[in-house]
Amino acid sequence: MHGLEEVVSGAFDIGGPGTLEGYRFLRQSATEVRLGYASASRQSLSFSDGSSTEDAADLATARALYDRGWEFGTAQARGVRVYAAGTRAERMVPAAEILARRIQWRYSRLTGAFSRWGRSSSWG
Repeated sequence: MHGLEEVVSGAFDIGGPGTLEGYRFLRQSATEVRLGYASASRQSLSFSDGSSTEDAADLATARALYDRGWEFGTAQARGVRVYAAGTRAERMVPAAEILARRIQWRYSRLTGAFSRWGRSSSWG
């Protein structure tokens, strides 16, 4: 598992599709979280340069903003907006507290469909 800041900065490439939906995120407290607003249909990361704010729904956009020196969060609140999966309770946490892992897919010859693999609470 690698930190969200490592993944966004490009220090470590965990592979995957690039969109944030292709990854699972975990706080260091072992809580699985989603990124962004709980009412949104897709995960996103907010970045700020101190006066402006932009959202990134994929790693390429997030990396470009990070490379320009933008910080996680908004001008009013620094950090990453997260909410526990299945809840609506949002909070801002430091990016260093978020771990990321690529979702792996497997094909079932029995059903002829793809499914997520590793959906248990095991993050090893």
